[in-house]
Amino acid sequence: MCRVLQKHAHTKSSQVRCQLIHRPTSDGGARFDNLCFATGEKGRIIDQNIKAEAGSFALFKMHSFGASVSEILVCVGKSINQRHVDRVIDSLRKGEIIVLPTETGYCYAGIAEHKATHTTLLKLREAHPRHKPFSLLCKDANKIGQIAQLSTAAYRVINRVLPGPFTIILPVNKNTPKTSTGEFRSTVGVRISGNPVAQAVCQAIETPLMVTSVTDAEELLAEGYLDDTSDERLERWWTTAEGVLKHSQNNIKLLIAGDEPLPMRVSTILDLSGDGAIVVLRDGGWEFTP
Repeated sequence: MCRVLQKHAHTKSSQVRCQLIHRPTSDGGARFDNLCFATGEKGRIIDQNIKAEAGSFALFKMHSFGASVSEILVCVGKSINQRHVDRVIDSLRKGEIIVLPTETGYCYAGIAEHKATHTTLLKLREAHPRHKPFSLLCKDANKIGQIAQLSTAAYRVINRVLPGPFTIILPVNKNTPKTSTGEFRSTVGVRISGNPVAQAVCQAIETPLMVTSVTDAEELLAEGYLDDTSDERLERWWTTAEGVLKHSQNNIKLLIAGDEPLPMRVSTILDLSGDGAIVVLRDGGWEFTP
């Protein structure tokens, strides 16, 4: 069965559209046909009929002179090609915001230490209250211990539930990125994702990423998406990289697509900032035993 991903680029005088057709092959790999067409200006295909082994990234580029173009990295399987992870890291270190998959859906992500990251995330998520904190995505518990106060008891809980769909609230320390805490200046939310794509990026970048979901239930309800859940005509854009790209109107240059469609589910929030007791601030429906 073929899977089609689309990319769009706009200029003042033209529109370029690409369709990325994913064709599984008999040997367990995949073939990707990149079909582009344009009106008004020239567009050319950089990569066409890319062969991708199972367990690797396939990178698709489309170039149009004078156009703003987004790229989609498609992850096939669980093994990640380091060359393409390097492409993601390069984008992040330039200060760009990317989209990556997690257990709770697609997220916008940028390097937490960059001052522009917080501002850009707020622009992408206009409905996100300015006082609301952003979570920090880390590669492991040791990295969490560098940007938050981590007691022995909290360390044990983290090792039990992470990587996974949990956000852990911890006391800040002197290294906590200030813009991640929102109005809660004394605490910060941290995550370690078990998604193979997110994990590969975090392991390679090492520094924490500031993340937020591309949308949430309240925002979707306000936009009318959830008024009638039986209406199959509604495009659930937040479940696919193609949908997120369209919704962001090419404000994102790089997206990483994992297994799709991605369900949008909130993480379970565990507050470990107190006297050792585990306080469940939000139950995301994920299995958890205190």
